[in-house]
Amino acid sequence: MTKQSSKQQGLSLPCLITLFICFAVLVSIDQLSKCIVRDQLPLFAKRPFLEGIIEFYHVENSGAAFSFAEGARPFFVICALVVLVVIFYYLIRKCTDLYLGCALMLIAAGALGNLIDRLIFHTVCDFFATQFISFPIFNIADIYVTLGACGFFVYSYVVSRSQAHYE
Repeated sequence: MTKQSSKQQGLSLPCLITLFICFAVLVSIDQLSKCIVRDQLPLFAKRPFLEGIIEFYHVENSGAAFSFAEGARPFFVICALVVLVVIFYYLIRKCTDLYLGCALMLIAAGALGNLIDRLIFHTVCDFFATQFISFPIFNIADIYVTLGACGFFVYSYVVSRSQAHYE
């Protein structure tokens, strides 16, 4: 892991700047992909992508994954705002590990990407549909959240194992 010296609190300024630039780029990629889908693929239309694996299928989702809590927009907006505030506070004030910072930045980028959709369109644009398994339709922001959560859990597991090793 990439710990900073114990004298310094949090990640260095260059690390934070790099994380925030990556954050902005990732949110931009997510929003650009959704603009392209909304412009080029009519609602409920399908277009092949990787035959037998994944296709583009444009849907607008007012809920969360698996259409959970359909229509609960205020709840999701508040949750996303809380997640963003907590992650940014932790990144700026407390985070001392770049790997953890990257995982949290991915979660934040996904949260903001879907929050922008909820605020502007009142729904989230989903467009990746798996063909080889039955799975909810998802978007790039969802991929960010999933990768960030996996990274967070791997980090937590490694840290807890290393702390148990020293006790």
